Amino acid sequence: MSTDELIPRAPFVRVVKDISQDVLKDKDALFKLKPDQVRWSKEAIDALKATIEDDLTNVFKQAVKCQLHAKRTTLMPSDMKLYMNIAESQKNFYENVSHDHVKLASARKEIKTKNKKASKDVDSDEETVRTQGGGGAAIQPNQEKNVKNKDANPGNKQGGSIKNPYKADQSGWLPCGECNNLVGGAFKCIRCEKNMHKDCGRIIPESEMRPGEKNGRMCTPCSNESMDLTADE
Repeated sequence: MSTDELIPRAPFVRVVKDISQDVLKDKDALFKLKPDQVRWSKEAIDALKATIEDDLTNVFKQAVKCQLHAKRTTLMPSDMKLYMNIAESQKNFYENVSHDHVKLASARKEIKTKNKKASKDVDSDEETVRTQGGGGAAIQPNQEKNVKNKDANPGNKQGGSIKNPYKADQSGWLPCGECNNLVGGAFKCIRCEKNMHKDCGRIIPESEMRPGEKNGRMCTPCSNESMDLTADE
């Protein structure tokens, strides 16, 4: 049954006005209009008719599904009531799901904010320890560089003893636990046959020598002694 067939049975304009007056009584503060100030244009009433007709068509289609499910040939008010209950349940379900999504997004945002704040606090504490460690004395820039280099090398230990971090097939310079200089190398003195670090002259155990560093040159003490002997002659 279309809207045009419903209008002769119930004056449509009068029904619309009655509904609008009921709504305005409940929402008077929102609309700030009195019931007798409501005016309906022909276009607004036509649009409302089309909307109601679409709603009635949808209700009819869904109610027929309920009727067929009940294996009846007659459409009953119980079919429409069942559809309305189903529609209300679906509406509540989607509203709850949407609300849960909002709560989940809010919780994720709160956790992210807390993690970010905790990370800033940790960085601040580390900066305080780094700059005020050792009785409150600030670390100088060159000292800070050496500290970073020592931290980057897991083989460095206090006391000048280090483990060889290299394998036979790896390349790179041997780090020194004394001067912490990563640019340089180790060599074996051809005179005293001691393994020494190129930059600081620290004696290095045989186990820490890399392949290719066995043959070297004279160390500084041996070189000075050789020069002294040459000068005496």
